[in-house]
Amino acid sequence: MNFATEILLIALTGGAFASLTSGTLSPFIILTRNTFFAIEMVHAIIAAGVVGSLAFALGLKVPPLAVAALVVLLFVFLVSELDRRGLPSDTAVGIVAFTAALTVAVASYVYIKVDPTGASNIIGLLIGSLLLLTPSDLKILIGISSIVVLIFYLFWREIVYVNFDPEWSKVSGVRLHIYKTLFYSLVGLASLALTYTVGVFLAHIVLVAPGVSATRSSENLSKIALLSVTGTLATMEVGIWVSWLSGLPPAAGVGIILGGLTSLVWLVRYFTHGR
Repeated sequence: MNFATEILLIALTGGAFASLTSGTLSPFIILTRNTFFAIEMVHAIIAAGVVGSLAFALGLKVPPLAVAALVVLLFVFLVSELDRRGLPSDTAVGIVAFTAALTVAVASYVYIKVDPTGASNIIGLLIGSLLLLTPSDLKILIGISSIVVLIFYLFWREIVYVNFDPEWSKVSGVRLHIYKTLFYSLVGLASLALTYTVGVFLAHIVLVAPGVSATRSSENLSKIALLSVTGTLATMEVGIWVSWLSGLPPAAGVGIILGGLTSLVWLVRYFTHGR
């Protein structure tokens, strides 16, 4: 296997696992009205990624992606704790978004001072570095994606239940806080997986667009989940091939394919249902 083939294989594998994760969670993000949290969590990933890279540059011999995952979970627990203490969800997310922005500002300054290549690495988080994933990064990415999908399918009923009817969940004795924190954690880790593959910009779209298209295409929850996963997976893999053959950045290739597929779904919906 030559070097170019290995890069493409790593990219396709990383894209597949990231798309399985986002495709699984996307429709539930839409249905449970957690879109704002998902979008802001992608912003928090910038802070997590910069902190992870800075820690590595300072001599911590731990993969930056692993450090970033821990930082993401800290942000998630902060949102969850503020929510548990009675703050409105959007306020709690806003506080975490502010904290993440402050973290980016400080950590970026230090990182660029410590490592002259820091600025290019930060830009890589924004536009994606799918073709620059290392085998070590890929292993962590596969591990994160597998854990997210497995945990979600084990507890998806409880997660959906507490999000749809939190008051009744409390009365029924369901551990509302635990399952909300679990869902937030899964979304945070899915955002991390996407950011390290297609970048922050496209992660916004990939977390939301598949769920929107799937929920517009069916009213059956199982079909919605299947459509979202298969659509995201196909879009990611075809987009990577398009970028590889055309020289476009991976985020651009995936974005073009996903945009076309989403537009097609909306057009079909419009002409068959009038909305």
